[in-house]
Amino acid sequence: MFASCSFNAGNADTKKEEVADSAEVVDSAKVANLPNEEKTLVINGVDFTFVKVRGGSFYMGAQKNDPKGINYDPQSDTSDYPVHKVSLSDYWIGKTEVTQRQWGAICGYKDKLLEGETEESYEYPIDNVNWPNAVDFTRKLNLIVHKNKQIGDNQNFMLPTDAQWEYAARGGVKSKHYRYSGSNNPDEVAWYDNDSTCGLHLVATKKPNELGIYDMSGNVGEWCSDTYRRYGKEKTVNPKFPYDIRTANLVVIRLGGATTKSTDLRVSARYGEDPEPNGEFPYGLRLVLQ
Repeated sequence: MFASCSFNAGNADTKKEEVADSAEVVDSAKVANLPNEEKTLVINGVDFTFVKVRGGSFYMGAQKNDPKGINYDPQSDTSDYPVHKVSLSDYWIGKTEVTQRQWGAICGYKDKLLEGETEESYEYPIDNVNWPNAVDFTRKLNLIVHKNKQIGDNQNFMLPTDAQWEYAARGGVKSKHYRYSGSNNPDEVAWYDNDSTCGLHLVATKKPNELGIYDMSGNVGEWCSDTYRRYGKEKTVNPKFPYDIRTANLVVIRLGGATTKSTDLRVSARYGEDPEPNGEFPYGLRLVLQ
């Protein structure tokens, strides 16, 4: 159905930036009852809707050793341990995963729908997207919106950092500390191997999380911008670990998808993945605007 977004490895971001200087941390008690804020940009005739994630501090990761401790999760493993404090500035994140319609608006459509596909098919999340193609999608998108002056000169679309993804999945300043994004019951918020017949579903058909974001648990796995690494114990502010195609091996993937088990739907669950995996893979993306 869709044209591929090509990727030039020579354009890979090689800047090493682990921690930004500061973040404006808000009093979560003062903003928890504020209505969720959204904005929609019409890009090449297609709506892209974003939810505001107000900056704040949270505990990232999970642990299974202390039932009374912070972010206790008996399913935690070495990939999401240790728990550590992170502070983030404001940003906007996609209300849904990038849909097939949105992908086609930027990267182009093929001539016609395939057999069995309907117009409704365009509202499924795009999948079988490798990391280089996901990055190139954001670059093509940025060229369009800057040319049309739809965002500020200093703003850009990008893949979320590992920390941005988890903070949004947890509900930001409105977090109720659920195991999954928006509930402790995965069936309320996620399409996964228990109820989806291992296939993709229309976006935004399950319950959203506290911020009004859909499908952060389930449907497709979502690429992040960071190199996969084990967590440290140190406090961090706006942490970034940009993937460098020349030196790194794995990229962070938030794996909860339609073919995965509930343990992979947890808000802390993360894995390292080859940026160009072989075969078919249920990976898509979600945009951040900052």
